Amino acid sequence: MQHSIPRPAVLLAAAVFTGSLGPTTAYPRVARLAVTRPVPFQVEAGSSRVSIKVGAMGRFGHDHGVQGRLVSGKVDLGGSGELVFDMRSFVEGDQ
Repeated sequence: MQHSIPRPAVLLAAAVFTGSLGPTTAYPRVARLAVTRPVPFQVEAGSSRVSIKVGAMGRFGHDHGVQGRLVSGKVDLGGSGELVFDMRSFVEGDQ
């Protein structure tokens, strides 16, 4: 079975490596991107779940959790992100 490294991970590794060599590297564009822009990743919403723990100080009087699915999402390493929850999918489950 052959394993492959996701392209964003390879680019990130290349950016980190070339950035450590300084501005006179063979890949100055990659090094510059690593400093000026976050690295975007799309969340695989179909295989992702959201779990939230709710403490005892809430209305239910004990620790419990809820779980649900995502509609979409993105994460920018070194920046911000966005997760869109499917609120109809959330169900309670004691922790």
